[in-house]
Amino acid sequence: MKRFLPMFLLTVLISASCGGNVQNSEVKKEKVCTEETLLASGKGIKVTVGDYRYVERLLKPDAKKFFSEHP
Repeated sequence: MKRFLPMFLLTVLISASCGGNVQNSEVKKEKVCTEETLLASGKGIKVTVGDYRYVERLLKPDAKKFFSEHP
């Protein structure tokens, strides 16, 4: 389960977008997505941008070294 969830969240992010609230970033320098922006939901599970960013940090090369030393 621990290995499934990060890959699931990564897949969800790739297949989802921030929704229809996207504005022209060259004209207005505003954040479109917040930590609570919903990327996907279903069967009682909600995946937010914050969830994705957390998983992304776990998948970085620095984290791989840590997890290989701490199984």
